[in-house]
Amino acid sequence: MMHLITRRRASQISVAALLCGCASVPVEKAYVAPSDLTITSETQEGHDDAPSHIIYVSNRSTVPIRVFGTRLSNCENIKQQCAPRNVSIRVLPNARVLVTRIDAENPNRAWTYNFGFSWRPDSSTQSAIASALGTKSEMIPRDFSAMRDRIARIRVEPESLLMTPGQEAKLDQFQVFVVDKEGKDLGVTHWLSFRTASSPSIQLRRDGTLVATGVGRGAVHYSLAQDAQALLPGPLPEVSVPIVVAYRVDPRAPVFSGTAVDADSKKPLSCANVALEDSAKNEVGRSRTNSAGKFELKPHQPGSYRVRVDLDDWSPFYGPMEVGLPEEKRDNEYAVRFTERLMGFRSFFEGETQGVRLAGAVAPLPTPGAPPGQNMRLAGSATLPIIEIISRATVGPTWLMVAVDDAGRADSASLVVPSGTVAAARTAMVRALPQLRFSAARQGGNSVCGLIRLQVNFTPR
Repeated sequence: MMHLITRRRASQISVAALLCGCASVPVEKAYVAPSDLTITSETQEGHDDAPSHIIYVSNRSTVPIRVFGTRLSNCENIKQQCAPRNVSIRVLPNARVLVTRIDAENPNRAWTYNFGFSWRPDSSTQSAIASALGTKSEMIPRDFSAMRDRIARIRVEPESLLMTPGQEAKLDQFQVFVVDKEGKDLGVTHWLSFRTASSPSIQLRRDGTLVATGVGRGAVHYSLAQDAQALLPGPLPEVSVPIVVAYRVDPRAPVFSGTAVDADSKKPLSCANVALEDSAKNEVGRSRTNSAGKFELKPHQPGSYRVRVDLDDWSPFYGPMEVGLPEEKRDNEYAVRFTERLMGFRSFFEGETQGVRLAGAVAPLPTPGAPPGQNMRLAGSATLPIIEIISRATVGPTWLMVAVDDAGRADSASLVVPSGTVAAARTAMVRALPQLRFSAARQGGNSVCGLIRLQVNFTPR
């Protein structure tokens, strides 16, 4: 676990030692802020004959906290009163304290409940330390009540964060201030809720660590906790902290270009999602192939890299690890074969970024001068759609792979089928493509072209 010790925090530790009357030289130690990630409840089975639960609050921060309220809700067959209760229980750093016991009213019946608790950093020495250092003190519930008409918003420092792929950062490094209507800071608070937007570039671990997983953008969104909002005349707006994940680019970095082709037919793969990984499996670049299957990727610096080709719902294809020298341009052909289907798995994030999806099909309509439509129906499921083509062609289960443009139209010129597919079957699949309806791939909230592979079954007339 990584902890950040700033000069300011080190001086806080020193002042705290002086306030305690200690004569020895203070020793700097890692600071772990109290938050919903470090202040948690734990439930254990009671040891009596009758069913019961013992509930503890654990403090894994380096700051004493005080539990000032517990609440039971949605209770069934519970002996205790199902309501909020005021308490005053001090929990020291790295300690665990029993806060309540829950018993079943009738031991022979099922019982259930929801438990919650409210806490704040213990303020017994906090005001003195803040005064000595000239810093803002932690706001406690009575501060929110006393200043409820003055509080206008919250703000976060730092206002943004720049990271490199593979880097980790603790949420502890962000400080949240409560601000009045004139823009003056009233104090700091950890009485917060936070969330991260769905992004392939950042992940938030349970211990409050942000991990940069790839080049791109993300954000952490902060808001006051519901209990704090309830003390104010109205809800405060959420605050977003933008996070940018990027590399410092060496102008002499190599270029990896190439052509992605189907391993069997050697036909170029159009609109394939191509990425470049470093030796630590960090994604350092991403692109899509053009209609000729060509792509170009530039990493941030010279080093060892490999090309990866993605297809939604399938295990990726990996090229060999290659060493890119300064100012070198590498150009290779990649014979791509997807062999392992990931059942019910989505390799791309739903929402702003997602792969092509088969949305439906329409009945063939006779058009003068045009080839007849193809009789078919859809089977399977949303996660594993199957095209059933009604035809005289005697073909076992097969597949097709096709590029779909940003308007959701299949490009018949990009069609790839298994090597050895009979002409009648291929013709039937080409005729079926205009009748299929697709949801286009999306990247960064925009529609883009994408590649999709579908199972095809042939059914006799």
